[in-house]
Amino acid sequence: MSIKIYKDTAANSIFIEDANGAQFLNSLQATVPVDKVDIRDLARQIDIVSNADHTEFVDENDNPYT
Repeated sequence: MSIKIYKDTAANSIFIEDANGAQFLNSLQATVPVDKVDIRDLARQIDIVSNADHTEFVDENDNPYT
């Protein structure tokens, strides 16, 4: 599974797409506890991504984030 991150510089926003589909994020917080990534939607108080490996993240061109 990969988590694709899209960035729209004109709209100054990002959204992510994972197995659950695309999700627009109004207010998010990303943390990296012990080499894993967690992303929380602060506006809705829900976890978007939990305990994901860094290698699961790619950009809109399927290039991995480093």
